[in-house]
Amino acid sequence: MNKEMRDEFTKPLSDSVKKAYKLLWKKLDEFEFEFGKSFEEFEIDDFNKFVKCKLIGKSTNSTNVKISLCKKYAEYIGSNCVQLSYEGVKKMVEEHIKEKEIDNENQLKYVGINDLWVATNRISNDIDVAIVWLLRMGISGNKFTELANLKVDDIDFKNKVINLESRTVEIDDKMCSILKDAIEQKEYYVIRGDDKEDPKAESYELNMNCPYLIKQRPSSRNDYGMNEYKFSGITARVFRVMQELGLNISAINLLQSHATDKLIEYEKEIGKELSIKEAFGFLKSIGSKQSSYDIISMGKWVKQNYGNR
Repeated sequence: MNKEMRDEFTKPLSDSVKKAYKLLWKKLDEFEFEFGKSFEEFEIDDFNKFVKCKLIGKSTNSTNVKISLCKKYAEYIGSNCVQLSYEGVKKMVEEHIKEKEIDNENQLKYVGINDLWVATNRISNDIDVAIVWLLRMGISGNKFTELANLKVDDIDFKNKVINLESRTVEIDDKMCSILKDAIEQKEYYVIRGDDKEDPKAESYELNMNCPYLIKQRPSSRNDYGMNEYKFSGITARVFRVMQELGLNISAINLLQSHATDKLIEYEKEIGKELSIKEAFGFLKSIGSKQSSYDIISMGKWVKQNYGNR
């Protein structure tokens, strides 16, 4: 944050415009802290990310007003990072509204470990059971890449860890058992809405030479079951598994629940509750991309309903 430069810039402006910039500076300060880069260093992509994270409002026009304020300040400091067109802003706002609708459907809902143990007994495939528990352990990645790219060799049963690209996750004896069952699954049962009375109504053999834990239905398009899932495929798979789980929850709820457990454990360890900024740093350190505000909110709910556990 360059306070002196900002003060100098807003000095000749009217009180109403100064007030608008004051609100803008607050959002910018938050983003600079989270992003680790100052506005003066922003490139075009950095600014666009700032808009997506902090500036998008309910309409294109309201968002454009904020962007115009940014552009004037950028011109003042000699930066050309603000290059968004009206059409570009409109597209961002439309995408944001769609994401918001999805978020509303996937509102905060804590999924307890004991409840999940009972629910996963309803799932027919061991690999799908593993998907649920991997998500509950916080293993997902951007667009489920950690799930899709997880190889059998990444699982170290001797040391009870899963070795991911950017971190190592500890697993207990129960999780070891779940993963071993998933690795050994040779036939996949296709469950449809009206198949639940007969889980073996349709099935197919898996390619056991596939190096990935989550295996696809073999076809010429995936090298006969040897390739990892692409984004659309793994997303559809996770969605089907969540439906079969039958708890009216989403993958995001499992990830939020894991992050909440970790936050509560850490707060007990250090003997204090974390602020939004502190929670952001902690979640980042454990590889979680969940909102610190959401996780703190869920943590408060868990403490009220479960006590100190």
